[in-house]
Amino acid sequence: MSAYKMLYAYYGNKYEVDPKLLEAIAKTESSENPVAVSSVGAFGLMQIYPQGNFQNIEGWPVSDATDLFNPGLSVKLGAQILAWNIKHYGLLRGVAVYNNWGARNDPASGPFRNQDYVNRVMGFYRDI
Repeated sequence: MSAYKMLYAYYGNKYEVDPKLLEAIAKTESSENPVAVSSVGAFGLMQIYPQGNFQNIEGWPVSDATDLFNPGLSVKLGAQILAWNIKHYGLLRGVAVYNNWGARNDPASGPFRNQDYVNRVMGFYRDI
């Protein structure tokens, strides 16, 4: 059982994203490691880019990139970003865009430039 289930449930319900999908994203992005830093500069559980230009996201911008190591803040931001993506692009492309902004230009039903990523997320999502 995930140590972050309560965060996924709280922010998933608050921002209308299935908590299981948030968990699947975190497992794929960081293996649920709250202090993960990717080779391309994304931080925390949900792998948020501190230099991202997220409009209308509550809690954004962060004052310091290490703020993204806070699991609560990471899930809160990730839930809002994912909710916006799904609203604008649909479920599968929304997941693709979460990982790669360029996927917003991919066909709505795929394949996506990061199809392996989408497949991993959806595999975790089915298994949770």
